[in-house]
Amino acid sequence: MDPRLRYKTTQAQSWTRIDMLIHIYDHAISSLEAGAAALNAGKNLNEGSFRRDASERVMLIVDGLALEAGELPQNILRLCTFVMDRIYTNDAAAWSHSAQLLATVRSGFEEIRDEANAAEACGQIPAVNFAGVA
Repeated sequence: MDPRLRYKTTQAQSWTRIDMLIHIYDHAISSLEAGAAALNAGKNLNEGSFRRDASERVMLIVDGLALEAGELPQNILRLCTFVMDRIYTNDAAAWSHSAQLLATVRSGFEEIRDEANAAEACGQIPAVNFAGVA
């Protein structure tokens, strides 16, 4: 490994699952807010990357859901499906509302951050495996 890149793996390996999840939510919310702002400014979302960025970030949330774990991940899937539907409108209010919905879910994860980190530290939640990540 190039020694100049070592800092990247050190930081990544100190992340916990909940930290990464909150980070993904932050980026999804930012993408939705940027799309809403662009629509409010009269921009055409088909010309930029707003729609692609927002949908990719929401799909990251969906990709990490353990749907077999019960009702909560299934409800988050329903919410993400709703948000994906709203992303394909040109309605700034729909984009903004979608950002608010995801922010509400994100705040719930923020509230349990310490508990989730403690559970990961003691092995109740498996730690993230960074083996093979460059």
